[in-house]
Amino acid sequence: MNILRSIRSDVSDEQFRVAVLLGIGSVPLTVGINWLLTPDPVSATPLFFACVCSGYLYRSRSIDGTRAGVVTGLVGGVPILIWQSWTALVEWWNHPRVIAAVGDSLLVAAVSVGAALVTGVIVSVVLVVIGMIGGGIGSWLNERLSPTRLHGSKT
Repeated sequence: MNILRSIRSDVSDEQFRVAVLLGIGSVPLTVGINWLLTPDPVSATPLFFACVCSGYLYRSRSIDGTRAGVVTGLVGGVPILIWQSWTALVEWWNHPRVIAAVGDSLLVAAVSVGAALVTGVIVSVVLVVIGMIGGGIGSWLNERLSPTRLHGSKT
């Protein structure tokens, strides 16, 4: 519970405004790539690049870039989370084996909602990992490409 409270406070915190905006900015690209161009696979490439940018920008602000990447990943991953959860709900609800095994429509609904919730948790964990990796890469890039390091290596 402490982790959820920490993430929720980071998303609403003033210092992570740029990370939230990067996440929101990645949503149209994520939606465009996933549902307009290739409707079958789910690609989080725009979200990953937004997390890298977030980690790069926040490294110079003395805030952990991986933390900023997680904020960006969770905010920008909301469409993926909703889409995957909805897809799980619909597929389990209409799956013939579930209907044959359970039989009762109320139990089919309960199993389907449970599958959607489990899918939502799994996708949330994946979004956190994408944010951590992207933010870490962005922090690393900022460290390697910082002007003080580049000028310091020439002398």
